[in-house]
Amino acid sequence: MAADMISGYLSKFAEHYRLSKREVDVVSAIVTHHTNIKQIAARLGVSTSTINNHLNNIYEKTETTSKAELVTRILLGFINKQSSWKGIQKIPHVLVVDDESELCNIVDDELSGRGLKVFKCSNPLEVPELITQLNLDFVICDIRMPGIDGMELLELIRKTHKYIPYVVFVTGHSDYTSEIACDRGAVGIMQKPVDYDELFRLMMQHYINNLTEQGRSVLANDRLSRFMCNGHYLNSANIGFGGAFIPVDFDQKDVPKELQEGSRFSLIFALSGNDKKISAVTEVVWKRESKKENLPSGVGVRFVNISDEDKDHISEFVRNNKIVSYIPTGRPNN
Repeated sequence: MAADMISGYLSKFAEHYRLSKREVDVVSAIVTHHTNIKQIAARLGVSTSTINNHLNNIYEKTETTSKAELVTRILLGFINKQSSWKGIQKIPHVLVVDDESELCNIVDDELSGRGLKVFKCSNPLEVPELITQLNLDFVICDIRMPGIDGMELLELIRKTHKYIPYVVFVTGHSDYTSEIACDRGAVGIMQKPVDYDELFRLMMQHYINNLTEQGRSVLANDRLSRFMCNGHYLNSANIGFGGAFIPVDFDQKDVPKELQEGSRFSLIFALSGNDKKISAVTEVVWKRESKKENLPSGVGVRFVNISDEDKDHISEFVRNNKIVSYIPTGRPNN
């Protein structure tokens, strides 16, 4: 029954975006867990280059830039119509942490209504144990709580769970910025009143990226790429498990005006102590236009397209240097 429901929705999705039959086959393979290009090619009996061509056409028609973004769009549409995850993926497990039970209930209703499995907790000190017990993918946490605040809780989580669950902060009043939150190991911070569609998209972006191989056709700004691809050596203060801090002198006249939050560019870099070149498409999450508190100016970027080999190379560096930042601030000896 679930397969028939999904098949029916994909037919409507394909009709809306005018996908060809073969493009529908590719999309169907992706949402049923055949996410590797070679797997899809073998399943459909065509070459990997043919699959890449189909994917480029699909991205253009659906106005997406990767398999992760494509699947997110499909999931959003399907869940809005069916309120079910059956047949697509494991239901993401989410823990909502807030000392106010009423707010916990609101977040529970909003995320449960989008098909997620939601648990609630009013005592932040119980969270580390619950992460293992509940096999959590996300912790949604307020920052201001009595006894232990959200940042202290994040530090507690990262001592035993380095990368997953992903932590997202929601707050009505805080001095903390995305820059600080990502440096400490969170993947985002949202202001109250919460836009729950935006929160859902943020969560799915990371959840699906973790389950699927990143698309190889993510678009980058050519001008930004030419500006940034001059080679960088990144050390433990500049690299995180999900992105990097790239120093930029915004006083230079040649800095492109397109270098803003949300902009994407290609980046070539190496990690300190190793000359292996790593290439990634990145997206600007935050921007520091001038030096402050002994921190250099620059941008914090997340990796949106990077090869498995390079990803493993970064992961080894991060583990060896005991780095917990998702995106670091660039502060020495993080």
